[in-house]
Amino acid sequence: MGAWGASIFSNDIALDIKQEYQTLLAFGMPEDEAYQLVKKSFLTEDDDVEFWFTMAALQHKYGILMPEEKALRCIDEGSDELMWEGADKRDLKAREKVRKDLKEKLLAPPLPRKKVPKPYMQKPRWQVGDVIASQIVCPTFRDKWYFDKYVLYLVKVPRGRFYWHITAPPSHPLPNHAMSPFLRA
Repeated sequence: MGAWGASIFSNDIALDIKQEYQTLLAFGMPEDEAYQLVKKSFLTEDDDVEFWFTMAALQHKYGILMPEEKALRCIDEGSDELMWEGADKRDLKAREKVRKDLKEKLLAPPLPRKKVPKPYMQKPRWQVGDVIASQIVCPTFRDKWYFDKYVLYLVKVPRGRFYWHITAPPSHPLPNHAMSPFLRA
């Protein structure tokens, strides 16, 4: 996990959870289904405290009434203190304030229900014919021949829509199962 601050959303896991949950809600998935799907995708033993803190903060923000007792229990037990072991006093004090503020929010009367805004869709930044290089550095592929190699993407437009076309060196084509269907040539 990459963390750059003491706040709830100052780490990679929390931002991934936030993006996924907000997107599901924004596009109309029922609250309980979105919660269960995100829980299934992100709740692990290593990141359970971050998951409960993030979900509790998001649900409070949007006025969603779901059980927050696990987040409260994590706050009361100080379950995230192990993750902050070795941090300087200033960061520990800031994290303690974050826990205290979250607990106050969760114990306060719920906010009125708010609509989750749909994500903003950017215009494509590439033009037809552009070639984009991307290095494969995911640790999952460390033992594969294509780890630390580059993949080239050619931007094409069929019937007026942008899509990616993947190009690999002819001597070492990437296996089809390693690519998403929309990336296949």
